Amino acid sequence: MTKSIPQKIGCLILDMDGVLVDTEPLHIEAFARYMDELGIAYRREYIHGFVGYSIEDNVRRINRELLPGREVDVAEGVRQRDRIYLDLLRSASLQPMPGIRELVAFCREKGWQVALASSSSREQVDLILDNLARNGFPAARQLDAVVCGDDVANRKPHGDIYRQMLKRLNCEPDRAMAVEDSGAGVTSAKAAGIFCVAVRSPFVPDEQLAQADWVVDSVAQLAALLKEQA
Repeated sequence: MTKSIPQKIGCLILDMDGVLVDTEPLHIEAFARYMDELGIAYRREYIHGFVGYSIEDNVRRINRELLPGREVDVAEGVRQRDRIYLDLLRSASLQPMPGIRELVAFCREKGWQVALASSSSREQVDLILDNLARNGFPAARQLDAVVCGDDVANRKPHGDIYRQMLKRLNCEPDRAMAVEDSGAGVTSAKAAGIFCVAVRSPFVPDEQLAQADWVVDSVAQLAALLKEQA
């Protein structure tokens, strides 16, 4: 792991699922229920490979690997999977990831911009931010910008989301730090030339995070490391 962050950094860009909030298990459960509806046999670990990729990409993967010759319409597949996911979100009581409050507070105290970059739809992002606010963490109030999958032509692992975010923040790539928990997210941030910290995830093998500049065990560990360097 790099010993210190670049001195120029003044923008913190957070991924949502698995970094801001612990929604990865809900995504996995939504895909499991969707695949059950399709009558597909699968191993739970197979779905872990969906983490960090767009719903469209994952439906295409299901078509390619599990439904050859009887593929589902991708747009309809996305709607069906998202219907399940939104139902799960509405019944969940979401909490921020451990350490995220401290990380955001530290960056705010340092005068950094703080933003959210997610491949999820605007509807999902808004629902999650509202849920967090109802449960005592008004994250939206602390964000200078939000870019979601609806705002770009290509979602993660492409770099479009991060390039769009840099424009929104009027921030040069070498002044930004991204925090991601998936290979697709790390690839996206690095494609935009951004210093990237990867947070280990139980759903993502470490080798998929190899492009990251730092790899940490948790958001809380990242917050502690930044405070040590302040």
